[in-house]
Amino acid sequence: MILFVIILLFVLWQLPSFWRFVRIHRKAASLPGPSGLPIIGSIFELKEGSHVGLRWMMREAQKLREKGHSIICFNIAARIYTIPITASAAKVLVESHEITGKGRDYEFIKPWLGEGLLTASGDRWRLHRKIITPTFHFARLNNYIPAFVAEAEVFVSIVGGLLEVEIDAYPLLKKCTLDIICSTTFGDSFNMQKHPNHPYVHAVEGYNSYVQRYSSEIHMWIGPIWYALHERKVRSLLKELKAFTEEKIEQRIRYRQNVDKGGSSFADCLLAYYEAGELTLDEVKDEINTFVFAGHDTTSTTMGWLFWCLATNEHVQEKLHAELDEIMSDGHEGIDEKIKDMPYFDQCIKEAMRLYATAPFTERIVDKDFDLDGYSIPAGSEVFLSPMLLHHNPDVYANDWEFDPDRFSPENTSARNHYDYLPFSGGPRNCIGQKFALMEIKVVSAIILHSFRLSSNYEMTYNVPAPEVILRPMKGIPIKFHARS
Repeated sequence: MILFVIILLFVLWQLPSFWRFVRIHRKAASLPGPSGLPIIGSIFELKEGSHVGLRWMMREAQKLREKGHSIICFNIAARIYTIPITASAAKVLVESHEITGKGRDYEFIKPWLGEGLLTASGDRWRLHRKIITPTFHFARLNNYIPAFVAEAEVFVSIVGGLLEVEIDAYPLLKKCTLDIICSTTFGDSFNMQKHPNHPYVHAVEGYNSYVQRYSSEIHMWIGPIWYALHERKVRSLLKELKAFTEEKIEQRIRYRQNVDKGGSSFADCLLAYYEAGELTLDEVKDEINTFVFAGHDTTSTTMGWLFWCLATNEHVQEKLHAELDEIMSDGHEGIDEKIKDMPYFDQCIKEAMRLYATAPFTERIVDKDFDLDGYSIPAGSEVFLSPMLLHHNPDVYANDWEFDPDRFSPENTSARNHYDYLPFSGGPRNCIGQKFALMEIKVVSAIILHSFRLSSNYEMTYNVPAPEVILRPMKGIPIKFHARS
């Protein structure tokens, strides 16, 4: 009964969009995909949660591949979704300079991120992308290595007091990467790992939880329900997030005015553009909030899934430890060079990101009719890139739910289409921070894994990936840490 009422309210809320939906739906009717029910479409496939919906999409996608199709199309109420399911269709989408505008789900995070790179479109996005790209050059990234190492050492010291017992490593990793992102952004560590009750931690976690709920719980799209139940709390969290950023930026401006303009933090780089008149102060704030939002949840989730894969596949972990022990026999001094000589470690990270793509969906809006690998996608609909659907194509990855780092050996990689593996998207809207993210993941994970052996009481398939803003592990990361000599 409750579900029926929610669906009824949702349908009523969507009535203003009904005629737009009818027009688009007529054009999309010929596209391959499950037919669904009239008006509400495939809404019942999501009623048990996003994790169930993901499995449903995977099954439907494979049925369509077997029929020779390269996309899947379905509707959830008035929203029509099209997703590439093969490399050929994914290539057309990611390389397109026409379909670069972000979709409606990003509207929820705009009050925090403003018009940062994640949410901006058009000329503003192109200009900011051009300005900010040099900030992530390898020469600058090396300045962040000390922060990676320092926070990894804090993590090791904390976990060192929790040995031989099962703990959920996921929240610990989140605080570690939040410390890293704040340290590299503002040039100062806030020690959130040691002080988990820091108000900014609660504000970030609280706001992110609402973002995740908004992306996965359909009734949250109904305005009256949202405003009645959640708007006040979200506004409170947003106020705290913005106040923190503004305070830290003001401190950094005073530091640059009175002490030193040569800082290498992300804020320093952006403030230099502000001082040169290339960015406004509001634009600087938007990009800093975007960096914090996009830069800590993604890396902590990637490391969490990597640790889960290793803890549940001990034969792989043993081989990795042998490589780490050889390269890091004298400790982690000079780790920025050492991580360049760890080919098996690279394969493990890539395979974990294939199995559990941290950004399971990225959304784009179709402004005008668009040809996607021979299919006409109607204007007004939404196209999603889903690494999860591409990475679990059994025609490309046999036994796709097995953790096999050898899939990314040089010979196996060279035999695959580049667009069968897109953990950071691709084309003009690929992840601008991917070099930063990979360096952080490698440095932090190498230090932790060199210090500990991981184990789990469960099989790898015990954990369930739930596609939200990130691919959340529904069971957390329940593992044990064991000291290594």
